[in-house]
Amino acid sequence: MAEKCFFCDIQKQKDDKRIIENEDFFSRFDDFPVSKGHAEIIPKSHVASIFKLSSQQIQNLFSLLDETKKLLEEKFNPDGFNIGINDGESAGQSIFHLHVHLIPRYTGDVKNPRGGVRNIFPKKADYTPEIKKIPSRKDYVSDQPRIYEKLVRDRIPEIIKSKGEVPTTHIANNEEYRQKLKEKLQEEVEEYLEDNSEDELADILEVIHALCEFENIDFNQLELLRKDKSQKRGGFKDKIILDKVE
Repeated sequence: MAEKCFFCDIQKQKDDKRIIENEDFFSRFDDFPVSKGHAEIIPKSHVASIFKLSSQQIQNLFSLLDETKKLLEEKFNPDGFNIGINDGESAGQSIFHLHVHLIPRYTGDVKNPRGGVRNIFPKKADYTPEIKKIPSRKDYVSDQPRIYEKLVRDRIPEIIKSKGEVPTTHIANNEEYRQKLKEKLQEEVEEYLEDNSEDELADILEVIHALCEFENIDFNQLELLRKDKSQKRGGFKDKIILDKVE
């Protein structure tokens, strides 16, 4: 039995997310957008890779990409765009029918946009759990496992099991645990910089507590050290920005 393809099937159905089309391609709004106006450019024929397109198809692809971009500019007035393709399973492709992401960007949508497609919106990257909530889309979900290889809170495996999924875990040795704690701290700081939420601050504090426990650092002593440094050098409440020193 041939594997179901969402982008093939959606062409035979009423699609309220369709934008425009040409001879070889059509564009539509992404079902799980990472930003306002997130669109996809998709070939009408079932082609998995951009490297399988003919030179004429490549020309038609970029023609429709440009037309779609102009429409998004009129409708959403973005400040920039990211254009991306996941080509192959190892590159993150989950629907093996070519689709080019056209992602509008807005000033301030992330704290630091430097790096562009290397690191935009990591929390919105894996939309598989959202697809599984939609009965009509379950058949299009890949059976390939989602790879994380990161430290998680103690109850996360239990929560995953409660959703009918099977987690694979292992207990880290001390060397790995120290490294994964550092990676987790960086992850939580980056998420706070993106969201500016109390939840993310609480996550940072949880990792700091874990680091203190692992390194045999008394958290109360850490607080005393913070207060001592604050008395000697001040805190940050005065909002002083050091511009330069001559």
